[in-house]
Amino acid sequence: MRKWILIPAVLLAAVFMLDGCVFEGRSAAQPVITEAEEEHTEILLGGAGAEIRGGGARAEGGTVLIGAAGSYRVSGSLDAGQLVVDTGDEAMNVTLILDGASITNPGGSALWVRQVKNLTLKLRGENLLVSGTQADLDAFDGTAEGAALYSEDDVKIEGGGTLEVRGCINNGITCKDDLEMSSGTVTILAANNGLRASESVKLTGGTLTIRAGNDGVKTTSDQKDGKGYVEITGGTLVIADTRGDGISAQTDLRVTGGRLDISVAGDAARGSSKALKAALDIELTGGTVRAQSETDDGVHCGGSLSVTGGTLSVTAGGDGIQCGVRGSGAGGAVITGGSVSVCSLKQAVQAEGEFTLSGCSFLALCDSKKQAAPDSSGVPYILCAVKGSAGDLLTVRVPGARGNWSDVDIVESDSGGPILQAPIDYKCLLYADSGMNIGEDVEVFNGTASVMATVQ
Repeated sequence: MRKWILIPAVLLAAVFMLDGCVFEGRSAAQPVITEAEEEHTEILLGGAGAEIRGGGARAEGGTVLIGAAGSYRVSGSLDAGQLVVDTGDEAMNVTLILDGASITNPGGSALWVRQVKNLTLKLRGENLLVSGTQADLDAFDGTAEGAALYSEDDVKIEGGGTLEVRGCINNGITCKDDLEMSSGTVTILAANNGLRASESVKLTGGTLTIRAGNDGVKTTSDQKDGKGYVEITGGTLVIADTRGDGISAQTDLRVTGGRLDISVAGDAARGSSKALKAALDIELTGGTVRAQSETDDGVHCGGSLSVTGGTLSVTAGGDGIQCGVRGSGAGGAVITGGSVSVCSLKQAVQAEGEFTLSGCSFLALCDSKKQAAPDSSGVPYILCAVKGSAGDLLTVRVPGARGNWSDVDIVESDSGGPILQAPIDYKCLLYADSGMNIGEDVEVFNGTASVMATVQ
């Protein structure tokens, strides 16, 4: 499998230290109950059972059942059991505080939210949810169902603690409605999908890190008006080494802030291995996004891509940016702000509709001679044939260039334009910068030879 290294390199090794799905000896001290927290029902896990202090919950062997509205704090370890939340026909709100809790269920979900109105999951200390074993992970064939955290209703994750989720049987987290994360640190390892929500996924803060055998983050239902989207407004999302898509939105993907590092390894048996994918539109108005797919498109949408702010860096084994259903004539790439760089083995930008550049900094390098010029451009650009190899230092020497590349990791700058260490073999360059003047000649230097291009 071909590996590309971006300059400067992104170090993700410390994020993923998940060698298996067998919990080994984690124990949590019983919490000290302060006066302000006496209203919480305390669930003290202990090996094969639990002690309950307060109302609304009961333990039946290795199964702990929460059946009423309220706040519940869970601590300790449950080695072969399950926590179930079910408020019955009258759905009610439940707050679940995981405070040094560890639950392992070799045969199913560690946390099953069967019936509530809304579940608020507050993280304190270090917590762990495991479904299945390392053997299940190794033998996964795509037929199993379930998740380490499985919810039939809305889930909101917050708090200052951490949660490690190991979905060795199937998914890491499955939510049948809306899932939102506003704070905390969540790390997911999954045999299948990392985080799968039917109606929406929203990240407003915190850190979410995923490694998955299929898709990293996905939504699956557009049956309700306005649903099926993935939205990132803040926080950090790291998806590494997935075999399917990094992010797959059933409708729209919107990024207004935060930082996304998406790396997709791909798999010959998978039908799709896009870094960012949306059935409808992708919108970037802020934030920093890096999208890498070794075998497929970096950014792929059935509708249009709109970039009005933020930074987007794409490296792809297929098209860098692909917009619209092929042959439809609809689905444009409209880049009117921000900073965008693309390196791809096929076309850098393939748009069924209009390809527009205006008010942005844009650099694309691809291994295809078929790259089209923008249909409309409010910023001067060059499109030229220049051949080189992976590892070349490619320099665009533009007097007065002022493109903002500070947040695009594969690009460095000097006073005369960008310097790019190519991660791919290339044949074509498309570069747009407001510091250039239409009609002037610009030098493109690939490390051994120069090519002159006229600014359009």
